[in-house]
Amino acid sequence: MQLRQLEYVVALIQWKTMRKAAQHLYVSEATISQQIRELETELGLSIFQREGNPLEPGLDLQVMTDTAYVETQHSFDQFTTAEPLEAHLKALRKPLLVIFGAEDQIAVGAANDLYEYHMVPGVQVIVLPGVGHSPQVEAPNKTAELIVAFLNNRP
Repeated sequence: MQLRQLEYVVALIQWKTMRKAAQHLYVSEATISQQIRELETELGLSIFQREGNPLEPGLDLQVMTDTAYVETQHSFDQFTTAEPLEAHLKALRKPLLVIFGAEDQIAVGAANDLYEYHMVPGVQVIVLPGVGHSPQVEAPNKTAELIVAFLNNRP
């Protein structure tokens, strides 16, 4: 498996057609098709349904992503319910920068999370206005600027 093959998979999921994915990746449709077939052969599974446009993930890919989501959620639940977040972070005894988006609709209870973070010694919490759940994607320059400033101010 090669990183480039995974990039092709992500592009096909994002752009839904071979033509659009090829245009955005600056490669031919034949190149993407060949690389996807090689990846499917190597993994022994069907990544995409071959009929029609837009391209749809095949059952194997759906099962893989569903399983990954469930496992990730399960691990997160175990981590957050076994011990309060505050206790996990205090135990690290490391500087901590937390960047939240003020418009975050996914992190339910973000206000409560902010309170928990403020209970950790040495924490720096920043809330970016007009930004949602993924500051690193929605405001990459500002997020990078904050991280660099945080790292430069460490003892």
